[in-house]
Amino acid sequence: MKHKEKSLTTPLFLIFLTLALCIAAAGFLYYRQYEKKYRTGVEEQLAAIADLKSVQIASWYPDEMRDASLLADNFILKGMTSRWMDGRNPSDRATLLSYFSALMKEHDYAGILLVSDQGRVLLSTGTTERVGPFLVPFVKQATETRTVVSTGLYPCPVHEQIHIDFVSPVAHDKKTALIFRMNAEDFLFPLLQFWPTPSRTAETLLVRREGGEVVYLHELRHRQDAAFTLRFPLEKTDLPAAMAVRGVEGTAEGNDYRGVRVIANIRAVPGTPWFLIAKMDESEIAAALGTEMGEIIVLVCILILAAGLGAGLVWRHQRARFYREKFDSSQRLLALSARQEAILAAVPDIIMEVDNQRVYTWANRSGLDFFGEDVIGREAADFFEGEQDTYRVVKPLFNGIEDVIYVESWQRRRDGQKRLLAWWCRTLKDGNGNIMGALSTARDITERKRTEEHIRRMNRILKILSNINQAIVRIRDLRKLFDETCRIIVEDGGLTMAWIGL
Repeated sequence: MKHKEKSLTTPLFLIFLTLALCIAAAGFLYYRQYEKKYRTGVEEQLAAIADLKSVQIASWYPDEMRDASLLADNFILKGMTSRWMDGRNPSDRATLLSYFSALMKEHDYAGILLVSDQGRVLLSTGTTERVGPFLVPFVKQATETRTVVSTGLYPCPVHEQIHIDFVSPVAHDKKTALIFRMNAEDFLFPLLQFWPTPSRTAETLLVRREGGEVVYLHELRHRQDAAFTLRFPLEKTDLPAAMAVRGVEGTAEGNDYRGVRVIANIRAVPGTPWFLIAKMDESEIAAALGTEMGEIIVLVCILILAAGLGAGLVWRHQRARFYREKFDSSQRLLALSARQEAILAAVPDIIMEVDNQRVYTWANRSGLDFFGEDVIGREAADFFEGEQDTYRVVKPLFNGIEDVIYVESWQRRRDGQKRLLAWWCRTLKDGNGNIMGALSTARDITERKRTEEHIRRMNRILKILSNINQAIVRIRDLRKLFDETCRIIVEDGGLTMAWIGL
């Protein structure tokens, strides 16, 4: 007995040990695969966000340049500006300022200024009398080259905001220009600060190069008052912002402005001097992976424990489980059989079974109600109405050529009425693949066919009437009209002859 117990215990222990090792290995492999997939997903998300935002900015920037050029060259604006510059009439000034206000509202400008090439403000929607020294070179460049010039983002000391100005020369005067001022807080910065998914560390950065430094152009998520004050030398090789201005693009890893390890996606914004970085802390990724690892460890422990408990119970409950499974299986089969019988009885369609001699061997309740209770044991042909080739149509079914065949057949109902049934017939095979007969479902389509035929007749009549009406409108000669009418009746009505008597 002890030898027998030992011979049973040893294999069970080996099985348990094998299962435990397999579960642990599977958990480890799953985690490694999940880690790779998760990091790839983060990289793809960062790339998608960086691409989307860089495309949006790259589209917005030239649009604003074009708008500034078109507005400055607008004949209405040129006329009003010319009149005011020539006469300095207060009414012209009010009209021009009103037009400026309308443009500001339409294009979301923070202000519009008419300035001389020396930077003196000739007319403004605000109270500014002179632009700062920073803007004068851009005004001169615009008036000398006769092209629109952008200042790029810059901190305005007067308004204490980040502005971007588009300077466009006035068409009729080589010494004046229009400045279309935009507040970056109104569009650009909200676009950068928006992150489409929940994240506690992710953010988008916009930077540019100034000499040997990289400059951050807006407020950052993890540092206040960073716009135009936070700078790093380009020699800081592990800084994603420095990588960007050195020409690196795509996915990169490094330390951000806080010195925190991050994964980033870098893009140069086409048509601008800016670079965009979408980044996320490695710690956030590690936290998500750590949560997943904890769940996997718990699951692996549960599975190993379950395997151990299962191995311990196998020997004790082997025979009891065998008989219990047999009993449960028989109960399931009985329940399944009863359920199938109930389903077949409740189906409104006719379901019939025939053997290879085309004799009915089984019918559901709908079949018995249609053909009668005595249908079992009778040949299918006994219920045919008129000459039919139904047997010829279904012959491939019994020869094994086809598995499913559709056929329409006139049948005699138990009350003697002739009804058209649509049959879907499928072969019945035994375990060796031999054909035992066929199982067919049928639906009474008599009324549907009659309705379809009535609709076809009515459509032909409507077509004839429509074409005759067109002929009446088109043909003036009475004889030709009669001939055309007869032709329409014959061709569209499917008749062999038509005539009109007077």
